[in-house]
Amino acid sequence: AIPAALRPVILDSSDADDADARWLIAGWDPFETIGDSSTDPLAELDEALRKFESVPGVDGLLPGAAIGSLSYDLGRRYERLPSTALADAQCPDASIGLYDRLVLHDYRSSETWIVSTGLPASAEAADARARERAREAVELLDLGPEIGRTSHCAGQVLSSHTSGTYAETVRRVQEFIAAGDIYQANLARRCMALTEATPAELYDRLCRANPAAFAAFIRMGPTSD
Repeated sequence: AIPAALRPVILDSSDADDADARWLIAGWDPFETIGDSSTDPLAELDEALRKFESVPGVDGLLPGAAIGSLSYDLGRRYERLPSTALADAQCPDASIGLYDRLVLHDYRSSETWIVSTGLPASAEAADARARERAREAVELLDLGPEIGRTSHCAGQVLSSHTSGTYAETVRRVQEFIAAGDIYQANLARRCMALTEATPAELYDRLCRANPAAFAAFIRMGPTSD
């Protein structure tokens, strides 16, 4: 298993029957991170993307990626709007990793590639780094334990909404849309439970129980997911 400190990420089209489902993209150990310590994470991300945009892909494959999360509350750094929501979850406003090595799996062809760019090194040093990082990935794939084969089960699951209150919230959103007050909303339920399963194992179980065309697992550090 990949340690949480190496910030493993997965972008997965786990619903193979969906017309848009095709790729699984996995990465870990980013060579650079962008987070809350930055005064302007978006500007820092834009600068990093410009700096490394000249790295070409091979055979149309993704050469590398910036993967992470930007929270809704990040907007408060750029907009001056009233803040009335309760901040009851300690999540970073921005948490992005720049991944120079990716594992790409094509569900349609059943082919898997390891892509390694050698960033942030350059010239001969980049070539040596790319080869070494690719070799490490091959060893991990050959020897690493399979994700999701756990017998651990969660205990009582606590949800931020009951089925009834969630349905009522959906109804109210529909009314706001019909009235022209909003045009979309993202409703989520937070679920919590005590379990001995790892976050990666729980993610794997979720994909098996409810496959989606676009799913993501993002580990932002030892204690955050």
